[in-house]
Order: sequence, then structure tokens, then C-alpha cells
Amino acid sequence: MAMKYQHRLIGLLFLLCAACCGRTELVATDDGNVYTNASRGFSITFPRSWSVQEEEFVTVRGIAPPTPGFQFQENVSVSSDALPKGATLADQAATYAKAMEKSVDGGKVVRKTDTTLDGVPAKIVVSTNTAMNMLGMNITFLVAKNTRLYTIICTTLQDNYPRYALIFTKIAASFKMLAPPVPVRSTWAAQGFSLIPPLQWTTAEETWPNIANPVICFYAPKPPAVKELSEMMAISQETLPDNATLLPFVDRTTAALKTQLTDYKQLGSGDVTLNGRAAKWVAYTTTVQKTTLGQMRFLLVDHHRGYTILCSTRAELFNAAKDTFEKTVKSFDLIAEAPSPGVGQPTVK
Repeated sequence: MAMKYQHRLIGLLFLLCAACCGRTELVATDDGNVYTNASRGFSITFPRSWSVQEEEFVTVRGIAPPTPGFQFQENVSVSSDALPKGATLADQAATYAKAMEKSVDGGKVVRKTDTTLDGVPAKIVVSTNTAMNMLGMNITFLVAKNTRLYTIICTTLQDNYPRYALIFTKIAASFKMLAPPVPVRSTWAAQGFSLIPPLQWTTAEETWPNIANPVICFYAPKPPAVKELSEMMAISQETLPDNATLLPFVDRTTAALKTQLTDYKQLGSGDVTLNGRAAKWVAYTTTVQKTTLGQMRFLLVDHHRGYTILCSTRAELFNAAKDTFEKTVKSFDLIAEAPSPGVGQPTVK
């Protein structure tokens, strides 16, 4: 019954603060508390008596009021994940059903059926379990749209299911999928470039060792505790002699990689065109915190500026992340001559 996720009370204040940033919103209506997450592309309505919280492992969870004498509380969680390339809804439902039987104590799928959510075909997987020494039940809805997979898990005790069946059905029926957010181009004038960051990724301006100018970093959602192991991209810009050329910059960079990175192993290199200019790429693996990373660097020279675009993730995840990396790199655009190097705040256009 999805009890592997511990409740982490973030509360209404967090949701209201997030709404100010345009990410999420929680609005009380006559029908209930309507939770909207524009970046994840959905809204759902929970009963007004339920608490609503965002968590680390699920996008949002609605929790029923406690029952006197019971520590367990019925709840409904919603997760939004990228739909794997080439995968179908049936594939995902089958994978989920297998996981419930394999990973949850006493997990057993008792029913699978088809339905619709927001006018789109969906799957229902009903399972029972004995997690935490309780007879539990999950009613799970899976639906896919706009390259995203949504998983709605309704969790209850088996004895309580008759009392909560209609409530769960009403919550699931309130689920709405929103139009996908529009990618936004951001500009870093001091560094002399603009690009379109991946949706839902966070942007940070950091200082890295041996790099004089600020490094613009982009992190995938929910990075691991060790920042260096995140799925991420980073763009650095260094000052070169006037009329510098590409090949010396590439040779110096690759030589530094061989001496500075642990267990460096080059996988390939080649030519590419970025923003109408000749550029080079190099792909390799390296070890950080005993973890093998797959990385790719794109190198470009524009007059006296040398640009390095780093794409990094765990080696076994690199192929899955490659499309996102390549799409972002293709959006890279040089702008007019940058001012003196310094901290550059991004602007949106």
C-alpha cells in the first residue's frame, strides 16, 4: 500500500509559497481543495477535510483525517514522471503490477481493468498487501498524456475500503491534465549566451575550482544527496586571447580531463555545429564518489571566449537523458559581445 513513502508534512504554507513562484497552487472551493501543479501538468481535488502536502517521492499527497484509535490514515498520492520513450500505458501498468507483487510485503494484484480519466484511456490496478502488519489495499490509476505518466495511488485498509471507495472514485474523477508548459529561453548577458533549459529543471549560478567566471548550472528535479551525481548540465565561459581558434582550446580541455578526472575513459569525439559555428564534442566516463558517470562536453570558441557545455548523469542513465541533453545544447545561442566577465543574472524573453 505504498507505505514505503513516509509522510513529510510540508503543509499549506509551502504550497502557498510555491504558488507565488508559479509552480503549485492550493485553492479551497465548494467541491474541495483543488491542487494545481502547472509544471507537472495536472490538477486534482481532495476533500476539504483532508490535508495536502508535497513530498520527496511523490508530487502531492492528500491525507484523510485520522480515525480515533488508528495510526493509519487513508491517503491518495499523485506522481508525475516522464513517460519512457517508446513505452505504452499498458507497459507501464504491467510494470507497476509486477512491482507491487515483488516489492511490497504480501503484495497481490487482485484486479486490472480499463477506465478513462479526463477523457483519456487509463488503467486501474487493484492490489492487496500486508505491509506494516496491516491488511492494506491500493487502488491505482495510471494515465499518460503529453509524454508524461501520471500515477494516482489510493491507499486504505481492506476493512475500510467500502467506506472510502466512493471518495477515491470522486478524487480520481477530479484529475485533470493541463496543457504542457511552454519552454522559456533565458539569457545570461555577462556570459554571452542564451538557451532554453529543460522544463522543471532548476538553475543555479556557481563558483567552480579553477574556473574564473561563474558557471551556469541546470539540475534535473529531485537531485540525489550528492550534488555531483545529479543529472545536470553546466555551461562555463572563459576568456581566451583575441582571435583564438577552436583546436587549441579543445586540445587543452581534453588534456586537462585526462589528468584531472578519476578513471577517465574517452568513449568518442567528433564535430558538431552550434549556433552556426563549428564546435567539438567529447564523450567519456569518470568516477565520482565511487559512482561511474557518463559525461559529454561540447566545446565552442567565439572570438576571445571559450565555451564548455557539460552534460552529466550516471553512466547507466546517460542514453535515457541524451535526448534532453541534445535538445538543450541545440538551443544554445550566442548573443552580442558580453561585457566584462562577472556575475550575470538571467533574463527571460
